Amino acid sequence: MLGKLTLVAAGMFGFGYALIPMYQ
Repeated sequence: MLGKLTLVAAGMFGFGYALIPMYQ
């Protein structure tokens, strides 16, 4: 469960980080 949560968190963080240049 913890591993899955970490994977989801990493995916969300990576997705958000990829969108940052689009908003700036």
